Amino acid sequence: MIDVGVTTHTNQIFMAMKKVLFVFLLWGSLQLAYSQDLTATHTKIPVTDVVVDSWTAVLNDDMSFYKETFVDFTKQEFGIKAKNSGKTELIVEKASINRVSDKRGDLRITFITEGSDTKLALSFLLGYDIWINPQDHPEGMEQLRQLVRDYLRYHYTEYYNDIIEQDLKVLNGHKKSIDKSEKSINNMRKQITKNEEKLKTETNANRTASMQKKNLQNQENIDRLTAEIPVLRDKITALDEHIAQTKTLMKNVEAQYYNDTGALSIPATQEPQVEESDYVEEPDPLDDIDEFEDQGEDEDDEEGSGHRGNW
Repeated sequence: MIDVGVTTHTNQIFMAMKKVLFVFLLWGSLQLAYSQDLTATHTKIPVTDVVVDSWTAVLNDDMSFYKETFVDFTKQEFGIKAKNSGKTELIVEKASINRVSDKRGDLRITFITEGSDTKLALSFLLGYDIWINPQDHPEGMEQLRQLVRDYLRYHYTEYYNDIIEQDLKVLNGHKKSIDKSEKSINNMRKQITKNEEKLKTETNANRTASMQKKNLQNQENIDRLTAEIPVLRDKITALDEHIAQTKTLMKNVEAQYYNDTGALSIPATQEPQVEESDYVEEPDPLDDIDEFEDQGEDEDDEEGSGHRGNW
């Protein structure tokens, strides 16, 4: 005969272990999410046979997910789908992006691995050896930075919405499981009560043994389901909290997007090397950076929140 007490205790331990693992996995996913931001940094990267100016951002997710959302983003924003150009690059060929340039060009996103970090770099090439850069196209360079931020905002919104969607799917599954278990428990208890009444007057040994065996099986199932229900409720609570925290992270992305502290600048360590005569013939456009920033703010006011995301 099975010891119901031992079986029930074993089930409870098993369910408790599953709960701990579940909560740990949820916490781990949130820890990853907390490090995501919209910061873009000016960097020079090699593209084909030239080194071009770009805006880079550090990534936390699998590169394939970024490639997928970038394709969706370009299709939504420009009506053109980005295409693969090698394993680590996507390109939107002959794109017309007026905010960056009044000329058509190739918008390129390059994925770069540096140690344990993966970065994306966005550049805009007007020709084989002509690209958007701070010296010749300061406004276009600033708009390219904003384009990086628009994409990252889109990506993280999709990322968090996907988390919430998956959480809700699991959460609703747990609720259905609880409803089903409670109905089963109620039905089995009724069956036990019915059999106990019959056993009071039953004289047939075989029928008596059969009803006793059925009652034992029902009780074991009742104990098992009763032990599972609190664990499922704990999981529902954890999922509710995870969803709330994910929504908070989405709000943080929005706040970061609208509280942009970036500016059109090049770190001193990455200043292009030019001859002194070049400075005489062509004054550095960065001397007029305040003028360009004022213009960038006016353009931002005109465009408002034109980005089409899932808000």
